[in-house]
Amino acid sequence: MCNLYAVRKSAEEVAAHFAAEITKPFEQHEETAKGQPGMIVRGHNGRRLVQQLRWGFPRLTANMRATNQAPTAVNLVADLTNPMWSETEQDPRYRCLIPVTAFAEPAGKRGSMTRTWFRVKEEPIFAWAGFCRNTPLWGPVYGGMTSDSNAAVAPFNPRMPVLLYRMSGIAG
Repeated sequence: MCNLYAVRKSAEEVAAHFAAEITKPFEQHEETAKGQPGMIVRGHNGRRLVQQLRWGFPRLTANMRATNQAPTAVNLVADLTNPMWSETEQDPRYRCLIPVTAFAEPAGKRGSMTRTWFRVKEEPIFAWAGFCRNTPLWGPVYGGMTSDSNAAVAPFNPRMPVLLYRMSGIAG
């Protein structure tokens, strides 16, 4: 599954591409893996904002609580009927765009896997549909929606990011 993606553009380039503003400076990394900080674009009070949040919602089951385990990160949203997403998916305030220049899928046998990178042809930056929310356990976090893979990604993984297309010069 897509647990690694790249944004090989500056925050300023991302802000310009999505007609957004950067709310506060942050240290950006070219690649983002599950549990790490990553860049999102979200709407707030009629403005588009570029922000940095942790990639992955905290998941803490009753069994995990009973055995005193730490929460795990859920960074991919595949099933909107799961009760974990019931409030988040219905409220537009929790929707976001995840800027991406490429996403990776693992290829090969366990222990000797390589990365196969995918991008949208002729799009220097594209958007992955996501959700973001302030959580009591970890504060602001985000996750990316997935769907059945297209023909290019399917040989590597049956699921892939939900990619959004540009409309009127602004991804939406």
